[in-house]
Amino acid sequence: MTSISPVNNAALVILQQASSSAASSSPSNGEADIVKLANGVSAEPSNGTKSAAAVAGKFAVDSAPAAGKIHVAGLGSADSWGELEERVRSDETLSEGERKEWLDKLEDLQEKFTAVETFLSSDGFAKIKSGALQSQLAATTAEISERDARHNAINAFAEKHGRGEPFREF
Repeated sequence: MTSISPVNNAALVILQQASSSAASSSPSNGEADIVKLANGVSAEPSNGTKSAAAVAGKFAVDSAPAAGKIHVAGLGSADSWGELEERVRSDETLSEGERKEWLDKLEDLQEKFTAVETFLSSDGFAKIKSGALQSQLAATTAEISERDARHNAINAFAEKHGRGEPFREF
């Protein structure tokens, strides 16, 4: 069984008593800050928070591609796909097999990039982005919910009569 002790930390009790006795005579900012820190309240971020924020900020800056550039992990940024391909072809540290793998990967990435650009400029994406398909989506979701309810009722009936589940999810 777990129990929770009502006994406060001795240092916290002393600081709270000092704070309440000093409350009648206006405490200095330093004393008030010590009491706030003892109670776990502080306007200053902790060292852990500062460190995490610094790491996250550095990661965001380091991983953000330059505007208008193509960024490929392991190759860096370039203005065009051709420039990346030329960088791979002229890299003397790569073996012939590694060079072929990089060139195949770049070709695949370029095809995917083109497909995404085509989708983003399509009428279908514009409708999705504008919310024009929201009512259709809501109607489809309602139909799916009704169908699932019917299937569940049929499954319950069939199971009750020893027939198994005709509508199992796979």
